Amino acid sequence: MKKKITSLLLALALCPGLLSAVALAEEDCTPNIVIGGSHGERPPTDPYKDHIDDLAEAAEKGYVLSFSDGEDGPIDLGSAEYGYTTPPAKTITMTNKGDKSLYLISTGVYAVNVTIEGDEYKKQSNLNFDIPVYELEPGHTYHLNIEALPNMDAKTHRASFGLDFSYTYPANHSALKAWDLSCDFEVTYTITYDGDMGGDVPITVSRESLDFTAVECGTTQEQTFTVTNTSDWKVDLRGYGLASFLRINGQKTLPTTTLAPGESVTLTIAATPKEAWSYSHNEELELEWLYRVEGGGNWQSHNGKIKIPIHVQTTKDGKISVSLGLESPAGPSGYFTSMDGAATYWGNERFDIPVGESLSLKAVPFDKEHGYVLAVASRRGSSDADGYDYIGHDDVITFENVSGEQRIKVAIASGQKPPADWARDAIGRAYTLDLFHPNGMPGFHGGGGADTELPGSNFDDPISRADFCKLAAQLYKTVVDYHENPFSGANAPSPELPTFTDTSSHEVREMAYLGVVTGVGAGAFDPDGQLTREQASAILSRLAEVLGVRLDKVAPTFDDNGSIASWASEAVGEMQAAGIMGGLGNNQFGPQGTYSWEQSIATLMRIYDMTL
Repeated sequence: MKKKITSLLLALALCPGLLSAVALAEEDCTPNIVIGGSHGERPPTDPYKDHIDDLAEAAEKGYVLSFSDGEDGPIDLGSAEYGYTTPPAKTITMTNKGDKSLYLISTGVYAVNVTIEGDEYKKQSNLNFDIPVYELEPGHTYHLNIEALPNMDAKTHRASFGLDFSYTYPANHSALKAWDLSCDFEVTYTITYDGDMGGDVPITVSRESLDFTAVECGTTQEQTFTVTNTSDWKVDLRGYGLASFLRINGQKTLPTTTLAPGESVTLTIAATPKEAWSYSHNEELELEWLYRVEGGGNWQSHNGKIKIPIHVQTTKDGKISVSLGLESPAGPSGYFTSMDGAATYWGNERFDIPVGESLSLKAVPFDKEHGYVLAVASRRGSSDADGYDYIGHDDVITFENVSGEQRIKVAIASGQKPPADWARDAIGRAYTLDLFHPNGMPGFHGGGGADTELPGSNFDDPISRADFCKLAAQLYKTVVDYHENPFSGANAPSPELPTFTDTSSHEVREMAYLGVVTGVGAGAFDPDGQLTREQASAILSRLAEVLGVRLDKVAPTFDDNGSIASWASEAVGEMQAAGIMGGLGNNQFGPQGTYSWEQSIATLMRIYDMTL
């Protein structure tokens, strides 16, 4: 059976004249079964599906239980003003329409009171039980009176209650915990104060953010905005959280300011940076509001915050500092020059550029024949932790119309042959996202100087089955949230991974655990074997499914369909229809042909884009 929503076993009010627990008896009575209220755990988001499935399953066995409300949505009790003497309430019916008795053995509630009354039902008392068991006979109807708890706060409340039934009279204590039919319901009701439930933001601000684009160090720049009370009550407003060089209405904090309904206040933020160099600040003003509403002879307070981002870009002598970094992912690296070649820069450099002007530099590989720009990337925020965005692979790097701090990094690599033009952007993006690093390619060596050994591998070299798994594993770990990844985060230590006789590669085993790859038989994986195009299509199809990417299942339309293995045909069709893999020309797929590094990276990046 399904697990109970609530975990509360509640005392059931016994009918008068209950026989002594030392004797086994059966008694007809018409008391109320009172299910008490509790402020326990919250109900789940969807309690209906489980008990609807259970009711259908029970009906197939002749146990037919019907409810007049609550089977396909919340039971709404209505609303009341705080201080109510009559709580929001509703009565629904429960009827045993089957030809067999059902035994109510336990109940549970959250934030609601429920009383069951109606036709006669039998209460069974057994010396082995410390709570009664109620028999609901065929053809009988019972009324479930549902009431809100007293003194609840002003809001829409979500409550729940549950009833557990056994098909047979329980034989012992353990049987009370093993129900056959569990019916769980969500209940809603609304409590207001003078018609108000709270939760609405009572103010509006005229500007969502403030941007001080160029503040000269040692000077002051001001910006203003207004705050308006849009509610029907008086609102207290205060502000705080500013950096030391910022002031609000001339003060470090905004003291409590009371706004009448419809009243506005103008606030002035002043920035006076004192540093000796240009800098980019990302600050925040917190505006806290509070109002009180009277209802039922009582007062209820509502409060909250609005956060206003404040960006301040300082200048020094009218200039802003930008920075340029050099990375050497593989092979001999390079340097930068001014566009006229008169000045040379060797790595991490800072340049002071007048506000609104531009600066262009040229990236120069040490190895003029084999060197190339792998990726140019721009930092998203004010620190490297914010990450970088790939912006191209041109050898001319431009800081354009400078109005704020910028950092650009350039990766210069060398190889026997650069990536093909069609793959350059995919490989540059993969490198920037840390999905791929040339040092992971066989034969590549770390760059860093003109004398560094030139790599022997090329991007058009065939990729092995194991190396493709390394790329796929890195993509999976980038896309899947850290805490949802079974190989890291809250789920560590890692689960038991499949093993192969010819490789201990962790990435291969992880992909096998996810069902993305399989072995070649006899417990082997063939890690050094060259990946074929039809194998790549099957792996990419399964990886897409694991990442939640839905692909249309269609047949491929290549002229050489007949040479595609039956186990790969559907995957090839998916890849073709989605534009992830194409043909080799002349409408040929070449299923047994090899798959290159650049083809692997490009197709993996297409799947990555589908997850965004």
